[in-house]
Formats: sequence, C-alpha cells, structure tokens
Amino acid sequence: MRAHPDIEEVGKTTRHGTFFQMCGNFSFGDYFKEGAVKYAWELLTSPQDKGGYGLDAERLWITVYEEDDEAERIWRDVVGVPAERIQRLGKKDNYWDMGVPGPCGPCSEINYDRGPEFGVEGGPAVNDERYVEIWNLVFMQYERGEGSGKDYPILGDLPSQNIDTGLGLERLAMILQGVQNMYEIDTSMAVIDKATELTGVAYGDAHASDVSLRVVTDHMRTSVMLIGDGVTPATRAAATYCAASCAAPSATCASSAPPAPSSRTSSTSSSA
Repeated sequence: MRAHPDIEEVGKTTRHGTFFQMCGNFSFGDYFKEGAVKYAWELLTSPQDKGGYGLDAERLWITVYEEDDEAERIWRDVVGVPAERIQRLGKKDNYWDMGVPGPCGPCSEINYDRGPEFGVEGGPAVNDERYVEIWNLVFMQYERGEGSGKDYPILGDLPSQNIDTGLGLERLAMILQGVQNMYEIDTSMAVIDKATELTGVAYGDAHASDVSLRVVTDHMRTSVMLIGDGVTPATRAAATYCAASCAAPSATCASSAPPAPSSRTSSTSSSA
C-alpha cells in the first residue's frame, strides 16, 4: 500500500488500490538495462501462444529519466520503439529510491495507450489515465545520501548494477480482459456483485455509489489477504490496518445502501 495522497484515490480512479499484486524480475550484478528492457518487451508483446501477453506494440509508450541517454538509446535502437513514443521525465516520475539513504537509480516505465475514450493524446507525460503504467524497470546503480523528497545527493556507484522491476497484475489483467478499471477484472467483480446483492445498489448507475462499491471491494480483498497471511483484527500495532480495512467496508456499504422506508406507525408517532 502506498501512503499519502494515493490512498484518497482508491475507488475513484481506474488504477489505485490499497491492495495490489506486484509481479517482477530482479538481477543482482548480472544483466542490467539492456537485458531488463528486452525481457520486459518480449514478455509483453510476444503472442500468447508463444508464452507472451500479446499486447499491441504500437500501443506501448515508454518513459525514461531525463538524463538517462542509455535507456532511451536501448528502447529506440535495440528494441525499436519509435522516438515519438519515448518520453523523458524528471526525477519526480522516473527516479526511484526508498525514501531513506541507500540504493537508488533511474527507472523506465512501460505504459499502455487505452485509447481516445480515456483522454487526450500526448503520451504518459500528459495523461496517465489513458496511458496507464503497467511495468516499471528500476536501474539500481547509485547510493543516495540524506535529504527530503527527491532532494538528496548521489554519493556514488553501488558495488554492482542491479535490476528491480514491478508489473501491476491487476492493471495488466484490466488491459487483457478489456474492462474499464482494475475493479472490474474477474477476481474483483465477484465481490462487487455480492456487494450489490447485499445493498440493493446497482453497479454502473451512479458515480458516487460506484466509488463506494469499489472501495468495499478493495478493502475486502485487502482484509482477506491479510487474514490469510495470519494478520487478524486486534489492538496490536501489526493488526491495526487489518482492523481498519475490515471496519471500513461496513460504513461505505451503509452509505451506498438505499434508506429503509419509514412505516406509517413511526410517522404517526413522530407527529404526536
């Protein structure tokens, strides 16, 4: 789960959640930028009958760190992505660190163009709802010092060049299944269906109730995974989030449910 403003976007956007599954591949002193880029591209674009995901290569856009000439060259000259679909972004978007002194490095994100119905043209630098990030390749090669936000010194090179990548499973499923958002993939839609059954609120009728139903779905999935891993609701610090997740859907569900009809008897009593 990411902290700060992202938590407020859960249920409102197509791609934010408190619980998501992250796939990835890693290298510690073995292959580096070119290997990571080629492996990711091969898996995403190879036909499904050959073990890939079969994504349309022409709908994939790439972002690289603004000073990373090598990454841009690999995408353009080795993989063959047209220069107009490669965008350079700053440290805020394309430079990874853990928020504390330690390993860091530039990253390159692979984004999928969902089409004009999701927003304006211009690539991920302009619209991250239309051009949704599906895979982030982090080139872990430097050590950072003390500092706040992205304002910190680079102390030097790490002993080895490493790769750390993250592919959002729900986002990929959303694209492969052709649904509008990550809450409508097959494993989540069953929860929404049950919530609509219990509340009597139809999904797809109104934005406000849709957001509530998606929040319920997100928190239920989060709670199930936490409980499955042995984290149960309690007063212990380790279980605080689990308890909050279990409690949150009730309030959200209540706000989604239609009001109970008042009886004539209670109305008469009130008037008296």
